[in-house]
Amino acid sequence: MSWVNLENLMDEFPADKEAVEKLLAYFLSMAGEIDHPKYFSYDRIYNISKIQSSRNLILILHRLVEGGLLEQFVRVENNSAGIGDFPTIDEVPNEIYDFRQDINITITPDKLRLYYKLLPRETHAS
Repeated sequence: MSWVNLENLMDEFPADKEAVEKLLAYFLSMAGEIDHPKYFSYDRIYNISKIQSSRNLILILHRLVEGGLLEQFVRVENNSAGIGDFPTIDEVPNEIYDFRQDINITITPDKLRLYYKLLPRETHAS
């Protein structure tokens, strides 16, 4: 999906057209202003977009990842701090070292968070 096709999201999700437009404008503007990646949790993106349907927001985020605007990854958190990032859930180990506490942590679902990375505009696929 190219940058131009990202705008088709508004047509694909007509009930959320204004929210999608706001989210795209936010990400495209920020991508042009930053010089290093910026990270967003699902909750943060929800608060920016105000898209009411979780299903629609997940589908929209999937399209933005397909389009090269965002990269998705899984973060392992312990005590609200990130201790490891992995490209997919399949690559998350069963156990990980928490350098802050100097202990090995068993990975459980409550320690996993889905994150999105916005790259500076010049690094996006076109």
